[in-house]
Amino acid sequence: MHQTPEERAIDVTAPQSLLRQLAVNDDVNIRKAVIVNPNIPIYVLISLADEFPNAFFSNSVLSVLILENPNFVVEIPYWTLINLLRQPNVPDFFLCGAAMHSNPKVLRVVAKDYQTPLLALEMMARCKDSNLGMIIAQRQDVTEQILLILAQHGTIAVHLYLAKSHKYPSRILETLAEAPEPNWSFRQQIHYKLAKNSSTPLGVIKNLLKEGDKKIKQAIAAPADLPIDLIIELALDYRLHMMNSLAQNTYISASVLCKERKLWYTTSASNGSKAPKYAASFVS
Repeated sequence: MHQTPEERAIDVTAPQSLLRQLAVNDDVNIRKAVIVNPNIPIYVLISLADEFPNAFFSNSVLSVLILENPNFVVEIPYWTLINLLRQPNVPDFFLCGAAMHSNPKVLRVVAKDYQTPLLALEMMARCKDSNLGMIIAQRQDVTEQILLILAQHGTIAVHLYLAKSHKYPSRILETLAEAPEPNWSFRQQIHYKLAKNSSTPLGVIKNLLKEGDKKIKQAIAAPADLPIDLIIELALDYRLHMMNSLAQNTYISASVLCKERKLWYTTSASNGSKAPKYAASFVS
C-alpha cells in the first residue's frame, strides 16, 4: 500500500536515511511528524527541536537516550536547550539532566521551573552562583534540606539573604552563624543580619554577643522583646555607645535600665574595678 509522506514520517520502520530526507521537507507538517518518530537519528531530532520544541518532548525515545547517555541533555546546543527548557510541562528526567549543566544560565532556567524535582534543586544549590541561589531560596517549595545546602555552600549574597529572612527554620540561621567564612568583613555582615533578625535563636544571639562587635551589639540591643538576661549582659558593657544603645531602646523602661546599671556598678566595685565618669549618670 502506498504511503503518503506524512505516513512515512511517522512510520517507526522507516529507514533513518528516509527520515533524514523528510526532516528537510518543505512541508512543515511532514517535518513535525518526523520529530516524533522514535527511529529518528539523534542529530536530526536535535536539529528539529528549535522549530518544534513541544513535539520534541513527545518522542518516546528521549528517556531511552538519557539512559544510554546521561550527558545527552547537557550536550544539546545552548540556545536549543534554553528554548526547550522554557516550554510548559518539561519532563522531570529532562529537568534533572539539565540540572547537571555547567552553565549557571541554564541552571537558572531549570530552577525557575515550578516542576523541577527537589533532587535537581539540591544538586544545583551547591553551585556558586548568587542569582541561582536566590532563585532556589525564594521558591515556595524549597525544603529545609535545600536551605541547609545553601547555608553551607551558597555565596555571600545568598547567605546575607538567608540571614535576614524571618520565614526559614531556626536550624538554617544556626548553620549560617556556625558556617566558616574566611573573609572577616563578610562574616561580620552575616552576623549583623542575624543579630537584627527577630527569628534568630537566643543561643545564636548570645554567641554573637560574645564577639564584642559594636554594630552587632547595637543590633542586639534594639528589639522590643529583648530578654532580661541580654539586657543585663549589655548593661555590663560600660562603653558609652552600649549605654546609649540600651537607652535608645524605648521599649526598655527607665527603671529596668537603672537597675541594670546599678548591678553593673555593684559588680565593678566588688571586683575592684572603677567605673568611668560617664557611668555615674546611670546610677544616680
